[in-house]
Amino acid sequence: MKMIKNILAIQFVLGVFTTIVFSSCKTDEVSPTERNRNLLKSGTWSVSYVKVDGVDRSDLFKGLKLTFSDQEVTAENGGPIWGTTLSWLFTDNTAREFTLGSVQVVSINELTSSSLNITLIWDKTTLDGGRLQSVEGLHEFQFVK
Repeated sequence: MKMIKNILAIQFVLGVFTTIVFSSCKTDEVSPTERNRNLLKSGTWSVSYVKVDGVDRSDLFKGLKLTFSDQEVTAENGGPIWGTTLSWLFTDNTAREFTLGSVQVVSINELTSSSLNITLIWDKTTLDGGRLQSVEGLHEFQFVK
């Protein structure tokens, strides 16, 4: 009988120990929103190329640089699409799209610590910069840090 009590006591102690060890091993998973927000805010993004409907139009966006903060994106040489400072907000908790200026939807195709590829459909006709600066269509922007 004493041996059974000892075995039960050992099993109890091992069970408590195992529970404590595994409950303290929490995974610190970062949400997609937090991950992408941190990556976007991690530095200034410089354009490497721009395609509009598959055609290279990088010449229209020479010197474009974006800097993200928690709620705003500041553009240098932003032209009619990016302006100078606009608000931005993820559209949902997958963090694969954000609204720019609460109107324009921007899709994130790739986001790493050194590369950002986004697309947006620009369907506005603007006078800012003339007709050549206001190219309608599917814009693909590739940025690097």
